[in-house]
Amino acid sequence: MWRTQYEAHDSNASSSFTRNPLRRSMAYCGDSSADQTGDDRTYGQVTESGLGLAQLFHKQAQDKPEAVAVVDGDTTLLYRQLHEKASRLAHLLNLGGDPAGLSQEPVGIVVQHGAADVVAQMAVLYAGGTCAPMDPTLVDHQIESRLARLKARFVVVDEANLGRALPFDIVCIDRDAGETLAPSAPILAKIEALAAPGQFQELTPATTPTKESPALNPTPALDPVSELTPATTPDYSPKLSTKTPAPVLIPTQALEPTPVTTPGLSDASTPVTTPDLSDASTPASTPSLSDAPTPTYPVPTGLEHCTHLIHTSGTTGEPKAVRIAGRSILHVAYHVPLEPVRADDVVAHVNNSSFDVSLLDVWAPLLRGASIAVLSKATLLDPPMMEREIKRLGISVMATTTALLNLVAFTHPSAFSGLRICFIGGEQVNVGAVKAIFDQNCAPEILVNAYGPTECCVYCLAHIIRAEDVEAGSVSIGKPVGRTVAYVIDDDGKPSDEGELWIGGPGVSPGYVNQPSKTEVAFPTVENGVRVYRTGDVVRRRADGQIDYVGRRDHQVKVRGFRIELGAVESALLQTGLFAEAVALKIDVPRLGAGSILVAYVVPVNVTEPPTMEEALKAVRALLPDYMVPQLEMVSRLPLSSHAKIDRKQLAELFARRWKPAMTAKAMAKPHQHQHASVEKVRATMADLWTSILAAAPTGDLQDGDDFISLGGSSLQASLLVSQIRQTFGLEVPLLTLYRDFTLGAVSSVVAKGLEGSVPAPPDERETWVADTLIGDGLEAPSGPAIDWRREDEGRVFFTGATGFVGAFMLADLMRTPHVSAVCCLVRAANAEEGLQRLRVGMAKYGLWEESFASRLEVVTGLLEDEHLGMGPDKFEEMARWASVVFHLGARVNYTQPYGLHRAANTMGTLNVVRFSTAGERVKTVHYVSSISCFGPTGLLTGATTVVEDEPLLRHLDALPLDHGYAQSQWVAEQLVGRFMARGFPIAVYRPGFVTGHSLTGACNRDDFVSRLIEACCEMGCYPLLPNQRKEFVPVDYVSSAILHIASNPSSAGKAYHIVPPSRDASVDMDATMELVGEATQKPIRGVPYAEWVDRLAVVAPLRLLPLQPMLAEKIYNGLTRWELYENMPVYDTSNTDAALSDYPGGLELPKLDVGLMKRYIDFIDETKAREAVVA
Repeated sequence: MWRTQYEAHDSNASSSFTRNPLRRSMAYCGDSSADQTGDDRTYGQVTESGLGLAQLFHKQAQDKPEAVAVVDGDTTLLYRQLHEKASRLAHLLNLGGDPAGLSQEPVGIVVQHGAADVVAQMAVLYAGGTCAPMDPTLVDHQIESRLARLKARFVVVDEANLGRALPFDIVCIDRDAGETLAPSAPILAKIEALAAPGQFQELTPATTPTKESPALNPTPALDPVSELTPATTPDYSPKLSTKTPAPVLIPTQALEPTPVTTPGLSDASTPVTTPDLSDASTPASTPSLSDAPTPTYPVPTGLEHCTHLIHTSGTTGEPKAVRIAGRSILHVAYHVPLEPVRADDVVAHVNNSSFDVSLLDVWAPLLRGASIAVLSKATLLDPPMMEREIKRLGISVMATTTALLNLVAFTHPSAFSGLRICFIGGEQVNVGAVKAIFDQNCAPEILVNAYGPTECCVYCLAHIIRAEDVEAGSVSIGKPVGRTVAYVIDDDGKPSDEGELWIGGPGVSPGYVNQPSKTEVAFPTVENGVRVYRTGDVVRRRADGQIDYVGRRDHQVKVRGFRIELGAVESALLQTGLFAEAVALKIDVPRLGAGSILVAYVVPVNVTEPPTMEEALKAVRALLPDYMVPQLEMVSRLPLSSHAKIDRKQLAELFARRWKPAMTAKAMAKPHQHQHASVEKVRATMADLWTSILAAAPTGDLQDGDDFISLGGSSLQASLLVSQIRQTFGLEVPLLTLYRDFTLGAVSSVVAKGLEGSVPAPPDERETWVADTLIGDGLEAPSGPAIDWRREDEGRVFFTGATGFVGAFMLADLMRTPHVSAVCCLVRAANAEEGLQRLRVGMAKYGLWEESFASRLEVVTGLLEDEHLGMGPDKFEEMARWASVVFHLGARVNYTQPYGLHRAANTMGTLNVVRFSTAGERVKTVHYVSSISCFGPTGLLTGATTVVEDEPLLRHLDALPLDHGYAQSQWVAEQLVGRFMARGFPIAVYRPGFVTGHSLTGACNRDDFVSRLIEACCEMGCYPLLPNQRKEFVPVDYVSSAILHIASNPSSAGKAYHIVPPSRDASVDMDATMELVGEATQKPIRGVPYAEWVDRLAVVAPLRLLPLQPMLAEKIYNGLTRWELYENMPVYDTSNTDAALSDYPGGLELPKLDVGLMKRYIDFIDETKAREAVVA
């Protein structure tokens, strides 16, 4: 555990500690280390003074009045001038009166990025108010809505925003001193109540800085200082104005200026003046300003003064106004991550003032006596210009977004080279972008990955990026900065190595404005009264205390029934090396019942020669499971928000506009309307269908050679296409026929021929399957016996398929097995960290994950289809020497795709696992988990009544052509394994029936066929009558226990084992199963003939069954569908299994599928649906 430097008695501690239900005792998971503390000693001294931010700046202005404070183009403001202008504007906002100032009253600020926003912020704080900066790119009603909720009276604007229709008292900071402006009527009334009519005199402009004014940075290589101090300085003096149809001009009689008290600056060359509103004509009953105490600016405040209200992005609803206290900004100023701002620094002001990082841009330099140099957005988006400006202005410190770094890195990596320190944040670091900068030796002296939500004021964690981070392929978000503390909390509210990040310390906000319930939830009080902010970010703590960002809790989405972490998708896309930037989105596509799709916008590394879509998808599929492979949209640049972050909302809108469904009303008007269409019309209609289903390209851009899968089509979308072909053309086309050649031209040809009465049948691939069973014959047989993996000096398990349902339970059981010393899991992922995250998430979903697993669990990324399992030859040999035994559960499972799409993972993958088992000069037993699917519908098609465990599979070959590709691949893989076993390879084969949920907890796989069927039938209120269908249900805990017990016996190799109910009486057919569902749910659900059920399915089309519709509806043999072929299933002999389990301690009894167990399953499904509804 890390020590803490932030004491519990800090003023941020909340009195809600004693009553907050989230209070719990927690050990610290993080704090700052020695190199993260910044200038903490001075910070402590400053906080003891009790002065507010404006007073602290005023002290700097007293100490160095002629130092440069702000440079913005041709404008230079000295510290003295900034003080003067802020004082005048403050007096105007204060209506010339109250010595206590505005008392934290919110004041809106709507100005362009630059010196004007610095003046406005300083003035509001001088007046004792609270800055409420608004993004000028917002439309008027959005600004009005936000300020109205804050109950603001005043809005400070510049000329560019003067014409906005905002119903508030408007104060304009004017560049042109000669323009006469009018006040809003409310302010005019207040002025006239205090003074007689007269002309509002222009305020005296500040003294123009000369060439003798101090330079921003005396670096010899910079341009002459004289270029930074123009002959005249535009006036930022305040004027009153409003947006009115007919401005009300103030009468022309002049007013005399009245001095404003400004202690310590009496020697300034220009008097600080404000209009005198105390004319003699003022009614006697109305006090004049001369009768009241003269205000002193800045008015006194303290560090608990709320200085700013920063609005969150509002992606999930109305944005929240986050309160920022002075102490938080002071903590930033003195603890700028890792390297405090120095007095001779020039800090770039690049961030919009409505973005919290702008607080670092403005206040860190002004509170430390440094200078601000404004860089425009146009400059930032022009990397060569940005580099020139950084060097010309002598900028040494810059805080920007990761998105901007990505934009610049690949095209102009030297852009940041002139900086002493550069902070990036806002999104995960693109290691490729950093590498591009490092490779050219163009990095700033210090490049920092900084992290911090608005609620924690700019940055609270930070890490210096080094070459070893790039080599490792990941960059942490570091350790806490200054007096910040960090906690990592799991779902049970306990400290953990992985979980939600909670932040405590001086940077934590007091809460949200006028939202006490949200404040209470987001800012609980924990150990020792420390008040923290729950970030909603999932992180992982390394052994050295560094914290890795995993992803947003609200960036977990549900697509096609799968929970997906968008950050993992983006990371994998970058890992391909093909893309410089990537953003993944969930897009809702209600058309044609497609539901939601996963889309990723990517910027190629080489924009001029981007990869083909086929190349890109191949690279992505090597790193991600199918359900996480997004539809790719290549663009030359990602849009940035006004905060220089990637604008996800704009991307979603772009997708909606660009890929608007092309199906016309005519094309969708009536089913079967194209039954007699010409080939040309079929092709045109098919192109419309593809565009509508895939959102892949405008109809006119599709070519005959474009492949459905290469365009990103999933099995769900392929199923949807078959359904639409049936609806549009009145034609049944087998999905497997389309997979033979899934180009637009070929599919159109199949449909056109079908309309003429000739639909091609799916190909007969039996010769291919038989040939594939011989591919391992060249592998040399082992010369010695297999290792006894249970030996005390062994116990090291190499495991595939751990991210699957059965794999998760078996892995958990292995981790609890005494003689297992370590487990290495092969996982398809972009890197080991994300692979481990997939394991954690997958196991946690079923309540299996334990933190104690992490110390004995290793993840290697790889691919089953690769000769070296995707590990490379060296790692392959290393792991082969390390492992004591192999458990092979990994496989591709899809009930609608052909053998060809399963071959790589299932056939070649099994061959490669067997190759691994004899590599490394160590012979290891392979425990291969297959399925009874390898026999296909043999009962109906071959007449088999009993299947013996060790019998040859060749007799069942003729049952496979009409089955799905997964079953076909299992037959091939088992034949392949059988040939290995005949040559002495130590392999045991396990064939479970249909694996159901845990018999005690009910934890089940909601995405398997039976769970989908149960949900759909409950939704429809009926189920199909299939009296002779048995699924051979076996609970997952029974399967895992049986396999691990058999595997613990060295003599288990060389045999096959059926893990199914041990007797026919223990099997439950589908009709009885659905009756149990009705009893468990206590809802009416009735059986109907299969054909009627399929017809209803076509009308209701529950999304849960949409991917399986081809299997359920296509008639492929004597009027029967693929599912109906599984009638009259044979008895699966269990002689080997019974003998192997005979010595199981206490006996292993198969739990009975009854109402109680079915209710546990359904309860788990309902709970999972409720949790995932939040994610979706």
